[in-house]
Amino acid sequence: MSGIRVAVLGDGGWGTALALVNFRRGNEVMMWSAFVDYVKVLHEERENVKFLPGVKLPKGLKITADLKEAVDFGDVLVLAIPSQYLRNILSFRFIEEAVFKRHGFFKVLKCITVVPEPPVRKVSELFNTLAYTNPGCITYHCG
Repeated sequence: MSGIRVAVLGDGGWGTALALVNFRRGNEVMMWSAFVDYVKVLHEERENVKFLPGVKLPKGLKITADLKEAVDFGDVLVLAIPSQYLRNILSFRFIEEAVFKRHGFFKVLKCITVVPEPPVRKVSELFNTLAYTNPGCITYHCG
């Protein structure tokens, strides 16, 4: 497989769909799930039975519950996680270090643009408060 290495953080329907699109475009893809037990289901079934039933996951699509492994893997990081968990995920130091090394850092939203825990703010405002943010490498997509 050629192309770029894409790490999709999030195993929901959108994260899975983005992982599949990138895989089918010839990229090497690793999808991260926060749930160790569900990673076992994804590996055994090769299908996201909870969020994208009926769509098979190719054997070459990597799946992990290790966040650092996924972040270290990707040249491009796609955050397909619910906004309410974003602040917690972005607080890991290795993500801060990884952002500077990446070609792209994408946050995809389901038009839920507010991080609900105090202080309440838009996702773009949360990124702007982070010391490691390079606005030129972060893209937001709302669909």
